[in-house]
This record gives sequence, C-alpha cells and structure tokens, in this order.
Amino acid sequence: MAATAEWTQIGGRVRQARLGRAMSQADLGDRVGLDRSALTRVEAGDRRITALELLSIADCLHVPMSWFLEEPLPAVVSMRTPLDEQANPTEAQQFTADVALEQAWRDVEQLQAGGYLQPVQFPARAITDQESAAELARMARSRLGLEDEPLPPLADVAAGLGLHITVMDDEMDGASLTPTPGFGVAIVGGRSSPGRRRMTAAHEIGHHVTGDEYASDVGVATSRDARERLIDAFAHELLLPTAVLQVVPVGGASIPELRKHLIRIGAAYRVSWSASVRGLQRVAALPDDVAQDLIADPPLRGDFLRVVGADVPEDLQVGTSSSTWRQAVMAAYEDGFVMAPRALELLRDPSLGPQDLPEPAAASW
Repeated sequence: MAATAEWTQIGGRVRQARLGRAMSQADLGDRVGLDRSALTRVEAGDRRITALELLSIADCLHVPMSWFLEEPLPAVVSMRTPLDEQANPTEAQQFTADVALEQAWRDVEQLQAGGYLQPVQFPARAITDQESAAELARMARSRLGLEDEPLPPLADVAAGLGLHITVMDDEMDGASLTPTPGFGVAIVGGRSSPGRRRMTAAHEIGHHVTGDEYASDVGVATSRDARERLIDAFAHELLLPTAVLQVVPVGGASIPELRKHLIRIGAAYRVSWSASVRGLQRVAALPDDVAQDLIADPPLRGDFLRVVGADVPEDLQVGTSSSTWRQAVMAAYEDGFVMAPRALELLRDPSLGPQDLPEPAAASW
C-alpha cells in the first residue's frame, strides 16, 4: 500500500476528516492540544505533523490513522465531492461511509494477499429494465443454489457473490465498492429497522453484481434515479421472488386472510411489511385501497407469534460478518499472519475479546 509523500495530502485529509465530523478548527485544536493557527498550517500542508499529533487527531475524529497516510482509492475519489465548512449532514454521513469503505477494502486486500480470501467468479451483467434486473437476481439466487426459498443471512449471501459486508453502528443506509472483479466490500448502517437493513444490503449486492465500481445509498431516498430504481427491482426480487407472491390467493380473499399470508411470507423471507404488501401489489391484482389498508395496519410482535409461532430473527446486526470472512480471519490468525489484536479488529464483533481466541497454531512451531 502506497503512502502519501506530500504533507499537503496529509493536511488535506485532516481537513476532510474534520469537516466530516462537523468540527471547527478551533474545536479540533482544543481537543488535540494544537492552536487554531497551527492546525490551519497543518491542513494547508505548511506544517509537518508528528506521529503523536496525528494519532491524537485520528482518535478524536474516529478515523484510522492509516487513512491519513495511504493513497485514497481512485474509485472513491472520483465520486467524492470535497467537503467545505458548510457541509450538510448528508455529506458528512457520506464521508463516514467512504472512510469505512476504504478501511474495509484495505482489510480485504490484506486477507487476499495472504491467500485467505479468494475471488468469486460471477461475471457482472448490465441491467436495462426491471425485468432484466429481476432476472439477474434470479441468476444470483441460482448461483447460490437457492432458487425461490428464503435467503440465509445476507452477509453470507453477499460473500457467496464476492461482496464482504460490514455492519456499522451508524444511522446511514449503505455503500459499496468493487475495485477488482470478484472482490467487493459494502457497509450497512446497523441502526435502521431489520427490514431496511436487509433491503440496503440487497441493494449493495445489486450494485456489486452489475459492475458498479462505487455506489452509495446515502441520501438516495430523497433523489432516487432511474439506475437506483433498477437496483431496487433487483433487491426486491433477490429478497422476495415473484414466484412466491404469485401463489398468494388474492382473488376473493379477505383482508384478514391476506394479512395472514403476508405475515407468513414476511416472517420466512425477513422483509419489511411494506415490501411484502408492495410486492404483492406489483405481481397480483391487489387493489390500491386494499394495499393501503394493509400497509396502515403493520403486524405487531404478537401477530407473528400467533400466525407463525415465533419471533422473526434479526439479520445484519452491528458486528455481523459472513462465515467466509470469519473463517478467513481465524485461518490468518492461526497461521500467525495476523496477531490477536488485528484478528479481533478484523472480526468486528464487539462481544469478542482476547480471551475468546485460541492459541494460534503458529505459536507451537
């Protein structure tokens, strides 16, 4: 990994990180023990910064220290709008997503370099309309041997297609990055509802398998363009196949009967209530007024207990990773390729600690 040679580049990244955290120069300077004039010179590249000062800045801004020193990924830079002092919350949230994406990609690079991750051969395909988007989703399902049944945890689904998901403790939706064929990374915000998290992850899988080098769903809800509508069609078909909805007996069924059918489908396929209803409306002759009545009456936990006898298990909680990722990290640790602190960092599970790691096999050599 190349390191930046110019102090102006390091200073520029300090400035972008500060703006991404909505912090003034005076605020940051106070927190790290630099006066405003010194920080101004740092950001302009006119003053060198010590390792301890940079570490303090990184800690304060919640950015890995390596992020200031490494060359930014071209795919991210080409799509990024530099922040200024009037950055709005969406732009700041995009910065958080970009930092996380770059770090996730560096993690993949490390495990790939050690031979612990292999690329997945699933050629990217273009989508031109909603049917081709749905067909690509069916192809992805077929590639994973799933056909029309409910999907397993989406982190495993994504990894099976070469995309490695990180779930962050953040309000954002998601973003993805696929710099090289067969390898991609995505982040998903872990504070949204379970159904929305899965839809976001399905979106990022869509961007990955259609060959989008860089994609972000931050702020998309307010300006969904034609491309995103196609990705949306892919995501809906991936999560809840049309064939499943087509067998729901819409004609002559009462709203309570339809509601029970949709509760069963929602529980099995772990999609949001609105996605279930809108999906049925899309593939069957479900009148608009009936759809609105159903959407206005979302099921409670007790409804799931009554209809299916169990709660719906949550997916994509903070700290989630795929079984492929966890096995790769542990193999690297056991071989001595990464040390315990780095292994825990890569596992991203806040419940894990040093006491949970076995003695690496390499230690007995």
